[in-house]
Amino acid sequence: HLDARAAAGHPELQRFCAAYRLDPQEEVLAGGEDYELLFSCRREAFAAIQQRLPEACTVGRLTPFSGDYLPGLPERIRSFQHG
Repeated sequence: HLDARAAAGHPELQRFCAAYRLDPQEEVLAGGEDYELLFSCRREAFAAIQQRLPEACTVGRLTPFSGDYLPGLPERIRSFQHG
C-alpha cells in the first residue's frame, strides 16, 4: 500500500515541484522514476538502512494484493506507462 501523501511530502520533492510548478502527488504516482527510488525491507531492517541512508523514508507498507494496483488513485492521475 503506497501512501502517496507521505511520499509527496518529502521536502526535496516539495521544493523541486514548487520550482517547476508540478504536483508532488502526481510526480510520485506517475513520474516514472520510482524504479531507482523505491525498495522494500522488513521494519526491523529499516533503522539500520536509515543510518547509512538518512534520506530514506517510509512511503507505504506491503499488504496482500487486493486486485487494485494503486488503491485510491486520484482520477486525474494515471500510472506511468512504459514504451
